[in-house]
Amino acid sequence: MKLDAVPGRLNQTSFLANREGVFYGQCSEICGVNHAFMPIVVNVLSEEDYAKWVADKKKGSSAGAEDPNKVLTLAELNTKGAAVYAANCVACHQDSGKGVPGAFPALDGSKVVNGPKTDQIAMLLNGKNAMPSWKTLSDVEIAAVITYTRNHWSNKAGQNTVQAAEVLAARK
Repeated sequence: MKLDAVPGRLNQTSFLANREGVFYGQCSEICGVNHAFMPIVVNVLSEEDYAKWVADKKKGSSAGAEDPNKVLTLAELNTKGAAVYAANCVACHQDSGKGVPGAFPALDGSKVVNGPKTDQIAMLLNGKNAMPSWKTLSDVEIAAVITYTRNHWSNKAGQNTVQAAEVLAARK
């Protein structure tokens, strides 16, 4: 099968597998700087194994759920935020926060990052242009990554943290 993909965006398709196993794919076009970071892995399971996998994931997500009303310290938010950034943001905005000129904007020195918290929360929840919506992240994860970016590189917001309750309120 062939399906166009865009770096930093999620894309999905479906197919009917006639056997179990792990199947690999790769983007078939040289589409840009992050071409090599678009692998495809499909793990086809039996119905029984799939049901067990879903049950395990449900147990894990409810056990790891964090209270959005809990107030976290700047250090806790920065630690969580660094992990969220590495997992979700670094491909486009780079480890340096400098972005990819002409493709993805810098977060280091950004008007959005250094502006009102509400603008950055809205950007992560709603997306803009090539920036996808990150509503799939938890309120704690969004609060943490915003706090991290506001206090990293040359951005020095100091004690200007974003708490999960602020993200929860913005979702409504």
